[in-house]
Amino acid sequence: MKLLITLAWRNLWRNKRRTLITASSVFFAVILALIGESMIKGSHEAMINNMVKLSTGYIQLQDSLYEDEPSVDHAYMFDSSVKQIIQQNSHIAYIVPRFESYMLAATDQATRPVMLRGVDFEAEYLLNASSHKLIAGSLLDKADQSVLLAEGLAQRLKMQVGDSIILVGQGFRG
Repeated sequence: MKLLITLAWRNLWRNKRRTLITASSVFFAVILALIGESMIKGSHEAMINNMVKLSTGYIQLQDSLYEDEPSVDHAYMFDSSVKQIIQQNSHIAYIVPRFESYMLAATDQATRPVMLRGVDFEAEYLLNASSHKLIAGSLLDKADQSVLLAEGLAQRLKMQVGDSIILVGQGFRG
């Protein structure tokens, strides 16, 4: 066995240039593969994190009929008794209730389809910590009769802070 290793080692260094080119090729291929795999894992984790924060969270509770027909009629009624039942699970850090529906948003300048999301602002700020992303206006609380618009939507509707918006959508029970 020692003879084979000695012969292999001598054979490697018989043509130093070929050995160095092959070794450096393998080295750089491994480095590039590790970097690529790290980028893929990082972007995958970022996508999951964004979906959790901005969409459904880790768990989504909904009426069993909602999957087949996602309408306001099949929305899950969230009240204090449901909240208490959920909070009994020690693995749940906090609850972020949301209500989503699609509507038409209109100003005197333009009309666009939008997704309307009703939220509990204190719970939403716990999950998203989105206060640093606010460009204009102020954060909302439960007493406000205002809406918070995404920057792109405000630009498309040509809206400024203090403007009025009309939302047209399907009401409860059609």
